[in-house]
Amino acid sequence: MAHTTKSFIHDSWISLVPAGALIFALLPTQAAAVPVTFQGTSGHVWGLQMTVDGQVVPLDPTLIPDRSTIDPYATGTSLNGSIPLDVLNSQITVDLDVGTYGELLNFDLRMTDFSIQMDASLVALQAVDVYDATISSAFTGGIDMDPSNTAFGCPASRICAESVVTAEIQGIYPDATVFPDASSTTTVISLDNEAELLFILSNNVLQLAIFGVTIAQFPQIAHPDYVYDLNDPSGGLPLVTLQANILFIGDVATAIPEPTSATMFSSGTLVAGYQLRRRRQQHAT
Repeated sequence: MAHTTKSFIHDSWISLVPAGALIFALLPTQAAAVPVTFQGTSGHVWGLQMTVDGQVVPLDPTLIPDRSTIDPYATGTSLNGSIPLDVLNSQITVDLDVGTYGELLNFDLRMTDFSIQMDASLVALQAVDVYDATISSAFTGGIDMDPSNTAFGCPASRICAESVVTAEIQGIYPDATVFPDASSTTTVISLDNEAELLFILSNNVLQLAIFGVTIAQFPQIAHPDYVYDLNDPSGGLPLVTLQANILFIGDVATAIPEPTSATMFSSGTLVAGYQLRRRRQQHAT
């Protein structure tokens, strides 16, 4: 009886399903990897500091009072060392089906606009306004999120990932003139970032901390030993480096549909449609 039943089901599918649909119906049902996107719900940038020739100077960022009206003398509200993330433009995508802890596929994290006081005796700028600062993944493929993986030489319990930081900045000189000018900004890109990451995933909430992100670098153009050289922007002196740490907290935003499931669903609809149409034709005759 079992053999007869099996043969009957097989013959029924053959008689009802067109040849093209049969190919889809017999596809393997194993699910492909499902990347999951975590949309930012909160987060901040902390530990902002300026490093000059090995010396670290903590910085106190402030909110930019009004982006549309540049006032070099305006004093923004202190952020107490913590710059909020622009959560609506911050997200991380991971594949939780790879390995024990999953695989980091990409991330884009944007900071709220902020201003910082600089050392004019070194960089000639009294302050720098930073707009649309974004840290993005700069690696190809995925990064294994197993903290025991020491292939990249990372500290224990952390993973390493290359990133790139882009931002629009305006510099303010001590005499209140603006660089490049009062109506425009200049783009800075920091490509040399080997950031350290630490993550926690619990109840569909992802927390990701990124340590040692280089936001921007400046030459010490106001230093008495600075020598202008078109081929060496540093002028023979160590660059002034702005660095910070970033904490991202996000909830599951969307899961990319599985290709196999989508194919099976469409083929099933095609089969059902063909079967219904065949029955109607038989009834009409």
